[in-house]
Amino acid sequence: MSLALPLAPGTVVATDYRVEEQIARGGMGTLYRVTQLSTGADRVLKVMHARLLRDPRGRERFLQEARASARIDSDHVVQVLAAGFDDEGVPWIVMEHLRGEDLSHTLKRRGALPPAEVLEVFRQLGHALSAAHRAGLVHRDLKPDNVFLCVARREGVPFTVKLLDFGIAKALDESSEQGAPMRQTSAVGTPLWMAPEQAQRGEVTPSADVWSMGLLAFKLLTGRSYWRSGNIPEAPVERVLRELFAEPIDPASERARELGASLPAGFDAWFARCVARDPPLRFRDATEALGGLIPVLLGPQPTAAFSTVDNPRRSAVPPTVAMPLVVTGAPPWPSPSMQGSAPPPPYPPMYSSQGTPYPPPFAPEPPPPRPSLLGAAVVGLLLGGAILVGGWFALSHYRDEHPSDAGLTADARAFLPPRAADVPPVRRVSAMELSPPVPTVSAGFAHTCARASNGTVRCWGWNQFGQLGDGTLTHRSTPVTVVGLDRVVEVVVGHAHSCARRDDGTVRCWGLNSSGQLGNNTRRNSGVPVAVSGITGALQLALGEGHTCARLGDATARCWGDNTHGQLGDGTATSRPFAGAVPALAGVEEVEAGNLHTCARLADTTVRCWGASNFGQVGDGYAETHYRPAAVAGLRGAAALALGPYRSCARLDDGSVRCWGRNDTGQLGDGTRLSRTTPVAVIGLAGALDLSLGAFHGCARLVDHTLRCWGSNAFGQLADGTAVDRPAPTPASVTGAVSVTAGEVHTCARTEDRAVRCWGGNGFGQIGDGATVNHGVPFVVPGL
Repeated sequence: MSLALPLAPGTVVATDYRVEEQIARGGMGTLYRVTQLSTGADRVLKVMHARLLRDPRGRERFLQEARASARIDSDHVVQVLAAGFDDEGVPWIVMEHLRGEDLSHTLKRRGALPPAEVLEVFRQLGHALSAAHRAGLVHRDLKPDNVFLCVARREGVPFTVKLLDFGIAKALDESSEQGAPMRQTSAVGTPLWMAPEQAQRGEVTPSADVWSMGLLAFKLLTGRSYWRSGNIPEAPVERVLRELFAEPIDPASERARELGASLPAGFDAWFARCVARDPPLRFRDATEALGGLIPVLLGPQPTAAFSTVDNPRRSAVPPTVAMPLVVTGAPPWPSPSMQGSAPPPPYPPMYSSQGTPYPPPFAPEPPPPRPSLLGAAVVGLLLGGAILVGGWFALSHYRDEHPSDAGLTADARAFLPPRAADVPPVRRVSAMELSPPVPTVSAGFAHTCARASNGTVRCWGWNQFGQLGDGTLTHRSTPVTVVGLDRVVEVVVGHAHSCARRDDGTVRCWGLNSSGQLGNNTRRNSGVPVAVSGITGALQLALGEGHTCARLGDATARCWGDNTHGQLGDGTATSRPFAGAVPALAGVEEVEAGNLHTCARLADTTVRCWGASNFGQVGDGYAETHYRPAAVAGLRGAAALALGPYRSCARLDDGSVRCWGRNDTGQLGDGTRLSRTTPVAVIGLAGALDLSLGAFHGCARLVDHTLRCWGSNAFGQLADGTAVDRPAPTPASVTGAVSVTAGEVHTCARTEDRAVRCWGGNGFGQIGDGATVNHGVPFVVPGL
């Protein structure tokens, strides 16, 4: 039978599908509503246009839709029920029949959607994309036309989302070299929605879909395209390409204001992370992008629901089963390259955007308040915690009964507690050695700053928001001088802003200011330093993703900026562009900031933390947001702190280190990949003087001035000559270290010869070597 001609009603295809009517005609084929004779169900038959048979690529794209559906395990991908060829070789596929409309029609009919509705769209869409990415597929054409809102099929949801048209999806394993990133031979997709590397026919990873996710979220929240040319009918192609590749990518809120719209707090930084032109700086995949977007769209949560002092019915998560995040296998992306190669695929990002914790969005959320710890444990068992706990104790019993781990797989060994013999004896550190060094070099998300001997500051790397302080928005791969800044004694950088403390106790900040993190009573970005209002007598600074804190001479702490997760510690979720005190916190000897949480070390050597705790990074045994400081469980003798995005560490006065929070790449250094809600010892580490935490790695400087690093090593940020993750400390190829600082995917150290050495990820030139090639070995930054 030939399907080349339009099919008349009553025609039976493949003995089971009777044509009822033609419903649409597109560029690739014609759609018919058909009845499946064996079941009586309505289906959709798609027949490829006969004229495309002469184009092998067109035929391949048509068939790809059927293959993709078979590979993706998600209820939110349109189901392909059958596929085949007619007598002349014309391909056809039969799909489920969807009732509803695509997002483009919804937007035309209703305009911008409320955040709660956008959240529901992205929860379901994220499930589809995450499943595709896990299956090794990149959609490459995510846009409103390809997101379909069906009549809801289950109670409690307003609609069911279906992701359409995997016809141009690309498999990551389709490569001439096994495991290498997929490189396109032609640019496919829709220009206003495709990532730059897609349009340039470059290597495509799941982060290409993340680019489109950012643009789609903007479109749904505003009703308009982020690109100015996208809001002009029939805009010239050259204008579209210039905007896509060359013009600055302004904060989303600025574009929204131009369109008379507004965006939720925290959206700017999330969006900037999605549409970074350099793929390694985006979220790695849909799972991480969605994990960042959910809290932005949810908005601030009521303070009372998260009280850590007055609410005895808060949810409890036992430390050993706290976080259900367990890495059971390598992701299906290519392994990273080392020095001299092109930048590797994206690494699990730490910083999202303001207000973005990164739990896997479809993992179980922290439970609601329970009457007791026992109740939470029972719920955990019902949800599968029994498997984790049982496995832990079974493996622990195995270790107790067997002198060797030879009978265990590598994955099993990774989750075992360390043997007592594996932990070296603790070395007591002198009082002089315990004084934390004043930071003279600081690494952030993708930029680095260093204090020069003359009291000025030089910065290099990513500069999208003016965080290098040279008055421009130009990325720099070698150091440039911060404008108008002198007498600096400390410089600290965050995600996209930087701050310096001067010798008179005043503070200057520059860069991104969307949440008021510059502290100058505005929310305008600044490419040059501005004075922080109301801060005098500052002794130390701490910068998070969107907030800033200072320790003052009266042993108190002041914080300002983003507070959507309580990271300012004032009991509210209200962000502010000016400094305010952290109430009921006295005797502060150190304050440190993670991306969405903050900790303070007190004079009694205890530690208090507050803010986001989705991975237990507050350290009190509970995986819930804390709007006021909470005591870290069982921790005394703290001599120094270091915070990363989803974890915290403390160096004790005996030179040992305790860490807590996220641990999926071994970033807690305890030899496992189990996240913890209370402190655990970093194994094989003694005599630590200071430490620093990056996105998913950490480094400690020891009394012999060498470095030990652990965690993710995708970009060579551990400097051990490999790209292998290390769940326990490993020696770094640095000696004579005076200080160490860890950024998102790069690390730097000041050494005894006064040089600054950097290594790891270098997508924006944050290593300072004049290039953008990653380095697995330390490089001396020139001009410092």
